[in-house]
Amino acid sequence: MHETRLSTTDLLFAGLDRRRIPARTLTWITEILGIFVEGSEAWVQVAQEGRPARSVLLRMSPRGSVERALTALEAWTDFPHEKRPTVIDAR
Repeated sequence: MHETRLSTTDLLFAGLDRRRIPARTLTWITEILGIFVEGSEAWVQVAQEGRPARSVLLRMSPRGSVERALTALEAWTDFPHEKRPTVIDAR
């Protein structure tokens, strides 16, 4: 029997796309716009579903915790829009 192994990119996409982010001020659904993995870093561009202009770049370990990334997105959402960083370090 042939075992199919998912790539790091597939695992990050599966863990982060279409996830509900329940923050204090806004609840939204994630949409992954892109994933780039190189060496010990993964960069994931995440936007609010249907609003690609409102995106943030997650810096993660390729085998990083999806839950840590979701927690970071929740905290990011609670910042006032004009003070939100453009990159979140979720390693």
